[in-house]
Amino acid sequence: MQPPGTYAYSWSPAADLNDPFIQNPVAAPAHTTWYVVQVSTLNGCAVTQDSVLVTVVAGDVVELLATVDPPVLCAGDAAQLGVQAQQVLQGIDVLDVTPGSIWGPITNGTISNACGSVAGNALYFDGAGFRRAETIDLDVSTGGTVRFAIKIGSGSAPCEDVDPGEDVVLEYSTNGGGAWTIMNTLLEYVYPNFTVVEQAIPGPAQTISTRFRWRQLANGGAGEDNWSLDDVAIAVTDLGGLSFLWTPPNDLNDPAIATPIATPTISGWYTVTADDVQFGCTYRDSVFIQVGQAFDILLAEDTSICGGGSVVLNAQPTSGTGHTWFWTPPNGLNATFLQAPIASPTVTTTYIVTVTSGEGCVQTDTIIVAVDVPLAVAAIVSNEPICQGSSTQLTAIANGGQGVTSTVGPQRTAWTTLSAMPPWLRHRAR
Repeated sequence: MQPPGTYAYSWSPAADLNDPFIQNPVAAPAHTTWYVVQVSTLNGCAVTQDSVLVTVVAGDVVELLATVDPPVLCAGDAAQLGVQAQQVLQGIDVLDVTPGSIWGPITNGTISNACGSVAGNALYFDGAGFRRAETIDLDVSTGGTVRFAIKIGSGSAPCEDVDPGEDVVLEYSTNGGGAWTIMNTLLEYVYPNFTVVEQAIPGPAQTISTRFRWRQLANGGAGEDNWSLDDVAIAVTDLGGLSFLWTPPNDLNDPAIATPIATPTISGWYTVTADDVQFGCTYRDSVFIQVGQAFDILLAEDTSICGGGSVVLNAQPTSGTGHTWFWTPPNGLNATFLQAPIASPTVTTTYIVTVTSGEGCVQTDTIIVAVDVPLAVAAIVSNEPICQGSSTQLTAIANGGQGVTSTVGPQRTAWTTLSAMPPWLRHRAR
């Protein structure tokens, strides 16, 4: 066996494959289908093929989607799990024998494989005049999807090349066909081969009585500008008729409901299995919950600065990634969102930092930055001028100047009083 990448692969039919040119495509057929794979060497010297049968049993669910909110959380927090399902109204119409029960009037459309099909036959459009296929009124009030495969001719009759401007439009009506609104324009050059289209039903179309229509804008008459529809399904959001089981059941309040609450302690996958009670089919989907762990903040002890000075505040998380920082109050900070902002407060301030990890874990801490008031002194004299031989009272009033060894507290004021008299006079007084 040669290593991967030395072969060219081509799978058919390709309409229901996510990629027909890879070794292992994902197939989502609407009915039992034989898939043929042709394998060749890159130089084309050797070519071989094989086929595999995918058997499709009846089932209503065309999409099952597991959901989680939030997908990222902190250990100990809760997440809401959920599931969304879309089920087909009146089954998928594979259009092999006769049009199914979802159809109303069809003009110039017949069951045939003259323009090909995904498998079997398709709804083939030819003939002069209008070409259109219209459904009956359907309850799509919960929202959903219109799913179909389409091929627009690009060759010769009976699948003759469709000219520019002769595109096919998908429309809806909510008043019995009195007025139509275009949902999608299917350009003629985009669909030379059968391609699956999934069109979300827009809000204004979500009523209890909505019909859909495929219509060609123009054509050149019989034998010209042909196109085909296949595997048509109208699916609506509906959990009815389904039973659910979530695994692993640990950390779930109830694993057997559609919307359990999870309180995981570690990151991991949660898988929901939905069983179709009516048809016996089983569907699965999974979601991943990323769980972050609690952490601490390494922050320096309370500190002090001289008036007009500054200090760097560094809040270092002990674990985790993707952290964000928020400091309050903003007074005196060069930024409030940095790990290590520069603080230059003018008064003693208590700063609070809130650190949030990428998983949503939150931790807070505080630091006090004390500001020393500058030392100031005022010298005053009680009486001057004085006569020679007299004395007067001198006083020095000092304020602030707590110093780096002082403790945080009220500002201090000191008075120092000196007696001003000549030394010879003080000596005589003794």
